[in-house]
Amino acid sequence: MRLAVVAGIVAVVVAIAVVSIILLIPRGPSVREFTLDMLDFSFIQGQNENPTLRVKVGDTVVIRFTNKGSVTHEFMLLENADAVVKMIEDVIKDLKARNVPEDEAIEQYEDKVHEMEESGIIKIAFEGADADVEPGESTTIRFTATRPGVFTYVCLEVEGTYPATHYHRGMHGQIIVEK
Repeated sequence: MRLAVVAGIVAVVVAIAVVSIILLIPRGPSVREFTLDMLDFSFIQGQNENPTLRVKVGDTVVIRFTNKGSVTHEFMLLENADAVVKMIEDVIKDLKARNVPEDEAIEQYEDKVHEMEESGIIKIAFEGADADVEPGESTTIRFTATRPGVFTYVCLEVEGTYPATHYHRGMHGQIIVEK
């Protein structure tokens, strides 16, 4: 009987030790998945408009988008959103000051934004953290959060809102990358 009690105690101690070791093993980065609907003019997650998304450094971030709006939307995770928005406002101000007709102004605006992307003025925070989504379409992006910080996601389109951008109509939010 004494042997059975000792064996039982040993089994419990071993089980506790194994569980403790498993809990103490460092875990690698996780995959964080989000679903965002794009509406005119918000990013929606469930009942939350333009939610703040939280991830950790090293996480793989997967975001699924469905454009439920009537115009094209984009997702750009910027590291320099304030500067980009200011430059965008200056572009629109210039187009309005020159009385450029709306169709031409939209085309010139889009060309300027593309030029800013190509030249690196618009800085996407992490490789792969951008997407264009047509009305009724869905897409998924995947990127790794490689450094901590607060980054702003935006839609800089002007379709349906010129001279304002979708950003100015409220289509922006934040992703916080924690250490």
